[in-house]
Order: sequence, then structure tokens, then C-alpha cells
Amino acid sequence: MGTKVRPTAGAYAGTKYALEGLSEALRLEFARTNVKVTCLQPGLVMTELHDSWDVHPRDAQDVDRPLVPDDTARAFMYAVTQPDHVLVPRVMVLPMDHQI
Repeated sequence: MGTKVRPTAGAYAGTKYALEGLSEALRLEFARTNVKVTCLQPGLVMTELHDSWDVHPRDAQDVDRPLVPDDTARAFMYAVTQPDHVLVPRVMVLPMDHQI
């Protein structure tokens, strides 16, 4: 997630900041059209991505209950099921104990 930066994760955060900037620029460019742009910003999500890591981010970041994919899916559905006149430019969803 680009909104917050941690030690040793500068390059990762930088790519996320870039995506957030691109999303905001697209939102502004499409503002007077029917195209909606939303930037979904999830915290730590339990997926297979970290299965082979020596230290799982759940342990490194002291997150007892990371998000599961359904959590991010519900946040996404919230953003995209709003009435036509409503835009949700950014949604951040975090595990309760994620300190970022």
C-alpha cells in the first residue's frame, strides 16, 4: 500500500504511490464521462503469494488476522455498486490490528 511506507519497502511503496497518482489522474480525466475510477487499497491479504516466504508478513508486521480475499471483494463491490451519480475514488480496507 502506497499510503504508508515502512523500512525496507520503499520501492514497493513507490510503485503503489505511482498507481494511486495514475488512478487520480484518470479519475479527473474521465470526470465528465460515464467512466468511474476507484483505487482499492487493501492492507495485508492472505493469499498464496507469501506461502514460500521465510517470514510471513503476518508475523513480520504482527497482524493476527489478515484480510481474506472476500474482504477486498466486498470493498470493491461497495465502490462499484453505488448509484450512477456517486463516485468512490478511494477505498482503504485494513485488518483491525494492521499498524500502518
